[in-house]
Amino acid sequence: MKNILVFLFLTFSLLSYSQDNYVHSITKKQQFLNLSGKPLTDKFTNMKSVKVVYDYGAKKMYFFNSTRYTYHYDFCVQVLGYSQEIGEFNKESYNPTNKRTYLLANINYLEDSDDWVMELAASDEMNAGLINFFFNEVNKNVFFKDKLKFYLNSPHVIGLNSKKALKIPTVFSDFIFKRITEQSIENTSSIGILKKYDLQKKEDFNPKADEIIIINTTPEFIPTVRGIIITELQTPLSHLVLLAKNRNIPVYVDTKVWEKQSINNLLGKKVELITKENSYSLKASQRPIPSKKAVKEIILKRDLSVTDLVDLETVTPLNIVNSIGSKATNLGLLKQIQKELKVYKTPEYAFAIPFYYFDQHIKDNHFQDKINALYCMRFLKIL
Repeated sequence: MKNILVFLFLTFSLLSYSQDNYVHSITKKQQFLNLSGKPLTDKFTNMKSVKVVYDYGAKKMYFFNSTRYTYHYDFCVQVLGYSQEIGEFNKESYNPTNKRTYLLANINYLEDSDDWVMELAASDEMNAGLINFFFNEVNKNVFFKDKLKFYLNSPHVIGLNSKKALKIPTVFSDFIFKRITEQSIENTSSIGILKKYDLQKKEDFNPKADEIIIINTTPEFIPTVRGIIITELQTPLSHLVLLAKNRNIPVYVDTKVWEKQSINNLLGKKVELITKENSYSLKASQRPIPSKKAVKEIILKRDLSVTDLVDLETVTPLNIVNSIGSKATNLGLLKQIQKELKVYKTPEYAFAIPFYYFDQHIKDNHFQDKINALYCMRFLKIL
């Protein structure tokens, strides 16, 4: 009797574990939401995502908990018993041949428009035959089969689609962006005076450092302010995104903020802006605006002794960073590692233009005075 009870307990525990962490089919929305986590990239807000693995040998589909298992590799190791290192996993899982152990994807749900999109990793070179097969297998096992579309998110799959090799419904990035009205850029909070600037009318744009600003397009220069709400969606590497993260100020995209009366009623008042992963709040505040400490200016070193183009396909010495910059140096180092590991790709025939030529260009065209004038403008100062 005791053995039977133990067996039943273990069986029930195993079933509960699998139901909490993965399913073989999705039959209702709540089931999807229970498994969902963040999408593959952070450029989309208000999007839920569930990771998918199709075991090619066992012919089994797994929709699994994207919060518990951050990467497909984690799930394959912990649940499916995969025993190789991640380098071997990547070779097997992202190559263009039919020799695959697993097929991997994400299913994204756009809540605002009730759309569903299947997405491969941008580095995945899955061939058209497997993409068509995989998509159709997923479609058989979800309740939203009439709405599911395949996201063309890389040059590889865009090329397959242009050759009409994909026999499934496809969409480009604009399909997703048109259905997104909000986007979280930097999640934090700040207090400041709320002001609105209509940059589309080219009005003067010289906000004060204690302001939280609402703008309707991305400015050429990002001022030093307490926070930004903008109506224009951003790419992950836009200068607004990078500066927001560098300055750690709340920045949020709300394409409809311009007409929101509840927010317009706060203009000119002291407010607190709180940005979160999928939402933001803006409310009047009596709290003082904290003063910011001045940040010591960092003067980067530059070595003008290198006067030849630098071939990044050869060995890149670390001390060349002051001649070509960190990005180019790091690319050269990545290329060296790539030759040994062969698990990722880098741009071919890469070279770097040393600082010497930029310095000569500035001198030959007498640009230094103009650069100094721009540098002295108040809204370019980084506090």
